[in-house]
Amino acid sequence: MKIFVHGVPETSAVWNPLRVELGHHSIDDVIALTPPGFGADVEQGWEAAPGDYVAWLIRELENLRNTGTGRIDLVGHDWGTGHVLGLLAERPDLVDSWATDCGGLVHPNYEWHEAAKGWRTDGVGEESLAMLVDLPNEFVAETYVGMGMTNDVATEVAQGMDHTMIECILSLYRGAPESFLRGLGDRLEIRAKAAELPAGLVLMASEDEYAGSPEMAANTAARLQADYQLMNGVG
Repeated sequence: MKIFVHGVPETSAVWNPLRVELGHHSIDDVIALTPPGFGADVEQGWEAAPGDYVAWLIRELENLRNTGTGRIDLVGHDWGTGHVLGLLAERPDLVDSWATDCGGLVHPNYEWHEAAKGWRTDGVGEESLAMLVDLPNEFVAETYVGMGMTNDVATEVAQGMDHTMIECILSLYRGAPESFLRGLGDRLEIRAKAAELPAGLVLMASEDEYAGSPEMAANTAARLQADYQLMNGVG
């Protein structure tokens, strides 16, 4: 089973084109999980801290294991990378292989991008994201198309933007200072040195301005004893 976990500010619609491609290769055992607040409802009292999403992902994979799913290949994108790496630090036994982008997130020298710094700031984050939600869906979708999404995907993602998602975005980023990310990288490196991590792959889009540098991603792959693939010219 191929399990996909998306990021921020997205819904599982971002995987639709990839799922079609995989179908062309007769790969149809695919599940796109939907993190609470990002296309799925949140339970009462949901705090949306990084650890809450790791616990959520652990429960989802445990349930799949209990149904006899068999092999689990786990893929994370954007904050989905954070969820996947958090799971690997806690329960690597639940996964047979993993792949993520944004490997630079857990590099010792990584600093949050400017938008994230704004979201982590009280008042500034609330105001900037509220403005995004209050815009017409058509305008938001056009923005996403300009960033590379297909029109169908962008439209569905824009429709998923709401105030619950805003609250979850703010909680996620404010619960993950750079010191938290560095600590996660250190925990994963300990797991890797103990040969406790399954086979992994770190993908890096050369033009991704949010995820650190290709050198950072390559370093993370080495620390986690994972393969590394640079995708040149890709944003």
